[in-house]
Amino acid sequence: MAGLDSNALQLIPDYCPFTELINLQFCGQLDNDAMDKWTTKLHSTLTSIELYGPYLVRKESWYRFFEKLGGSLKSFKIRETPRFDITCTECIAKNCPNLTELGLAQIGPLDGAALKPLFVFDQLTYLDISDPGVSAPGVPAKSLRDEDVIPLLDAVGKNLQHLNISGNADLTDETLGKGIKKNCSNLRVLRLRKLEKLTGLGISELFSADWKNEHGGLREVDVQRVLELNDGALRAIVGHSGKQLEILNLNSDDQLTEQGL
Repeated sequence: MAGLDSNALQLIPDYCPFTELINLQFCGQLDNDAMDKWTTKLHSTLTSIELYGPYLVRKESWYRFFEKLGGSLKSFKIRETPRFDITCTECIAKNCPNLTELGLAQIGPLDGAALKPLFVFDQLTYLDISDPGVSAPGVPAKSLRDEDVIPLLDAVGKNLQHLNISGNADLTDETLGKGIKKNCSNLRVLRLRKLEKLTGLGISELFSADWKNEHGGLREVDVQRVLELNDGALRAIVGHSGKQLEILNLNSDDQLTEQGL
């Protein structure tokens, strides 16, 4: 979508006012003018929106969008924007009562305080809070912490089928045991990519026989670049979910041996 400018994007509701789903990848030219045009002209048939790179959209436009169309939204997923802060998550919580899918990836200001308003979404089946983003030029991305993620999973974990917390390098085994294992018995997809503080023991304990799963196991497990993942952890994953697994990402897990594989 990188070749479409704001004027082109503003035409979407003119031609498709009853759109149900919008999915725009690399939409860096989506700005306030386009977003406000959508807010004004789209009807409440819109149930799903996914945007990659809407970094020009300011929070005031997000407010207007949620206030007008939030009641119909069931799925809201955005990735890579430094302008989406705690006031935006508060606005989602206030105006989007029917959300079952929420993706907030590479969001610079997303921290424990910004997650707290999301505790109301106890019907979520999909949650993506992966890959910390930058909040301003020159400011390094800051990982979510165990004390941020565990309370969120306490609140919304029971119905989750898809959970992605990848890239939050400060997360430890505490999130696995006290957050995921304790609260997430419906998971089908778990993405833990680049969580370099996880240990083989922590993963083994997560995937032990006492982690009950309503589906008999997970369909997808992503443990790419979990540096301490070892043969014992792999045996635990396969022992727990092997009969259900369709996708298993072990890329850059250097402690695995030929025997384990």
